[in-house]
Amino acid sequence: MKQKDFRQLDPQIQEAYKEFRHQHNEMNAEQQKELQEAQAGFIPTGGGLAKADLYEPDPKSPEKQRRATFPVEALKWLKDRMDSQGLSQDQLKSLQEQNLVEMNQFMQQQQPQPPVGPEPLPQQALPPGPPVPQQGEI
Repeated sequence: MKQKDFRQLDPQIQEAYKEFRHQHNEMNAEQQKELQEAQAGFIPTGGGLAKADLYEPDPKSPEKQRRATFPVEALKWLKDRMDSQGLSQDQLKSLQEQNLVEMNQFMQQQQPQPPVGPEPLPQQALPPGPPVPQQGEI
């Protein structure tokens, strides 16, 4: 559509088109900003807060610990990055289980194993017994 034709359109259509262009430009600007932030290593900080099973010292009473709180967008960003690197939740669970098994094996190797069952008695020499008769001697 040429500029001359646009002017002849109904004013509501012209306004809707201008609004569409404005939203499109804002969306492009937002995507460009996100791309620049991602290239700079920026972690998003928007959204609500979510607690995670990561414990940190409580600043109000240092002898206690509290669950760490993170912005939801940061957690989503982290999950997306890990997914793009090929680490899905199932793989993370299997890694965690594998790490637990390895730690358990390591700990078992480090600790001296107590003997299982009674200790064997030392071998004692038996006194010589009566001679065993040979076949022709009976």
